[in-house]
Amino acid sequence: MPTKSEMEAAKLRAKQTIQDSWQQIAETYTLGWGGPIESVEQQFPFIRETILDIRHQISTDLPVLFFQTRESPPKDMLAAVPFWKDTGNPYNCRLAAPRTIRPEEAKLYGDFAQAFWFSIHTKLLPNPRDAAAFQSAIQAWTGPAFFQ
Repeated sequence: MPTKSEMEAAKLRAKQTIQDSWQQIAETYTLGWGGPIESVEQQFPFIRETILDIRHQISTDLPVLFFQTRESPPKDMLAAVPFWKDTGNPYNCRLAAPRTIRPEEAKLYGDFAQAFWFSIHTKLLPNPRDAAAFQSAIQAWTGPAFFQ
């Protein structure tokens, strides 16, 4: 169990990761979130194949994150799916896309998603089910460009 100072340091790192990476992500994508996974799979069938081996470990408490280009409909997207491992770590990330994900993308979006989920879990960010409060809190850390 981490000490209070270790937990505070981890919270600071998570917030810093989000603040340090959002602009690079926003150059191409907007941010969205959703769940439960059954609904996500219906909307985006390409996700189903990517998560078959972790299906029973997908978090029901944390949202799937969507990174989508700004066109309607989006020309490209990535989804970050949170899942638990046997070690008890709830912040594992499985990225899914209708194309091959490059290693540098996997690092950027995986690190962002893990920091994001940690911030929700530790209540640095409000519950995503309160969409208005959640988006407002994220915008305070990032900026409106992340959602436009």
